[in-house]
Amino acid sequence: MSGLYIHIPYCNTKCSYCDFVSYTNTKTIDKYINALKNEITLNQKTLKDLKPSTIFIGGGTPTLVPVHLMHDLFKELSQVINISDVKEWTIEANPKTISLEKLNAYKQIGINRISLGVQSLQQGLLDLISRKHTPAEAIKAIQLAQGVGFENISVDLLYGLPNQTTANILDDIKRLVNEEVKHISFYGLQLEEGTPLHERVNSGRITLPKEEDIKKQYLQAVDLLTNYGYKQYEISNFSKPNFKSLHNLGYWNRGNYLGLGVASHSKIAKKRFYNTNSLNEYLSTLEGNKLPIKESQVLKKSEEKLEQVMLKLRTDMGIPLKQFTNCPKFSLYHDNLISNSLAVNEKGTLKLTANGYLLSNKIIADLWNFIE
Repeated sequence: MSGLYIHIPYCNTKCSYCDFVSYTNTKTIDKYINALKNEITLNQKTLKDLKPSTIFIGGGTPTLVPVHLMHDLFKELSQVINISDVKEWTIEANPKTISLEKLNAYKQIGINRISLGVQSLQQGLLDLISRKHTPAEAIKAIQLAQGVGFENISVDLLYGLPNQTTANILDDIKRLVNEEVKHISFYGLQLEEGTPLHERVNSGRITLPKEEDIKKQYLQAVDLLTNYGYKQYEISNFSKPNFKSLHNLGYWNRGNYLGLGVASHSKIAKKRFYNTNSLNEYLSTLEGNKLPIKESQVLKKSEEKLEQVMLKLRTDMGIPLKQFTNCPKFSLYHDNLISNSLAVNEKGTLKLTANGYLLSNKIIADLWNFIE
């Protein structure tokens, strides 16, 4: 499965925890869409060879883009690839920027999946992380999308926020279940240096939950989602049957993908490359009809092995134990993982449990020492 990622780097406001490449000055949106169209043209051969089966429009806030510009962008794209071959087409959305006009336009274009950045349904927590929508607006956005005919809706939630309780999280999940949301991405807060939230925590003005409390938040949420019929198919992702994110599965299966837009990343065969993260450089380079690729590398065999272990172990696919048959020391490590309820041996495949996912970085680092 191959994918196409398109980055829209504009937001009305910057969330206090966000360190993604995004800009609150939206005056260059028209110019940016023209640059994307040019990047599509310059990548014609790659796109035709890739034949993407999934498209993901991420950000930033892609739903800030005016409808007519979105139409222009995908008219350009449809001249290069066969849109009917795309199985899943996702657009990320902020509840504050959703409207019936936009949702109907997305359906017309061919988009069939909405990913809503809700993060919390508690007003106090939304204020703390500088999210401008209200819980009511988030629920309304879900209902509007469903009313237009979007069945495949994903919602992002955060845990580990300052002042957040396990009860807050479980309440949020129950409300989303009541709205019949088919997919929930449940991410732990990453406190990134240089963000306003990091500065407030670092200065002692606010405090994060204790590690044991964060663990409790995660494990109780996993149990609740499982009880409601959601399958945990990746560390942070839960879906009803037949509603897994095909685009993300492509990443985790190490499929090929092309990224368009400022700061986007790509992988084609063994080659990885990424675009400049400077908006001005991105725009000026494409004005000169050149691709804005900043750096590229060819993966070594050892790097491919490490990637495979890291990505597969993040998911319910796991990794085959036969990879470790030539390493006697692995047997003891394997037994320890299972006895501590961190992993299971399922028909010769090592899979992490929810407890194991919490320690996945360490486990992946340990396993690398056993791979030849």
